[in-house]
Amino acid sequence: MSKHSKNLRLTAVSGMVALAMGSIAIASESPKAPGGTDTSIMLHFPGAIRDSINQQVAAKFAESSGKTIHSEYQRSGGFSKAIKASIAEGALGFNLVVTYGRTGETPPGRDIFKHLNNARDLLQPLPDHLKMAPEFAALADTGAGQLMVPYVGLMAITYNPKLIDTADVPKSWAELANFSGDLAVPGRGCFAMRTLASLYDVVGVEKFEAIVKTAKIPAMQTMKDDPRKGNDRPFSGCGVVDQVLEGSHQVAIGPLVGPNIMAAINDGTLGVIWPSEGAIAFPYIMAVKKDPGKADMALLDFIAKDDVMQQMFVDYGISSTLEGGKVSTLIKDNDFKFRFVPMANKMNPEVHQDIIAIVERNKPQ
Repeated sequence: MSKHSKNLRLTAVSGMVALAMGSIAIASESPKAPGGTDTSIMLHFPGAIRDSINQQVAAKFAESSGKTIHSEYQRSGGFSKAIKASIAEGALGFNLVVTYGRTGETPPGRDIFKHLNNARDLLQPLPDHLKMAPEFAALADTGAGQLMVPYVGLMAITYNPKLIDTADVPKSWAELANFSGDLAVPGRGCFAMRTLASLYDVVGVEKFEAIVKTAKIPAMQTMKDDPRKGNDRPFSGCGVVDQVLEGSHQVAIGPLVGPNIMAAINDGTLGVIWPSEGAIAFPYIMAVKKDPGKADMALLDFIAKDDVMQQMFVDYGISSTLEGGKVSTLIKDNDFKFRFVPMANKMNPEVHQDIIAIVERNKPQ
């Protein structure tokens, strides 16, 4: 299966998982759960872990609960289309949705954060259901509790110790503005605008432009045709970190996610600098349809609270935000020092336009 051309749909019952492939190429169709199961979920996760997450959520929930579940992975385009269709129809097309999000119109129509915010009337407010640890309280929903954050990923400065000495790697986000080495920053995929908007918020516009001048960032995805034409993988969030690990770049700003990345951090083949301002937190958002059933709430609790689920996410570089939840050693070793960029700042269209203009005038020739 190609990572970039297919979505994975699963229907699971206890002891059995049946797979069916669904293409996203049909623009007239909006993803929607087919019915006939106790509950359903639409998932949107980074490419490095998408298929594994989808399969394990379905199989393990069915095994532990005896309930039937339809689990469907969608890329940002399909996920956005499903939420927009739900708003038009007045009901969420899946019982639950989980996403690591996307912001900005790069390319148009895929601002998942905006679409979910617009769908609040279709979602069940659960402000007290998942009690967050104090260290992650800044990630709590600022609305009525419809958009929960049970997990958090992180972005830090990564480097290849074979290509550059640790002493020569910037130790803060601000120091990247003066870095003269080989720096890669994501400019494509779901991590791109949220990474750039977060960096813009943390260092300010002047230092941000200095970083962009140093970095290898292609033009942002503003075209209306298929953004996957050509090879944009090296410029995605996971892609730039992979390239550092492979030796194509000395340093990259990117997410720490995926079993290969976590293994490389643990064995020292990938270096990580936890910036002095704090690593940038990336929330994973979960929402449930209005008036959920018992199976829906059981699935929500299973994903957020089950020990096996939490350990699986930690192994992939994603930590629980809940009191008593499983958290990566990397976060503990750095005393939970995060920079929490407000969602409104990451979603600001004026900031997005400024970022696009800065990237465009400094793109590689």
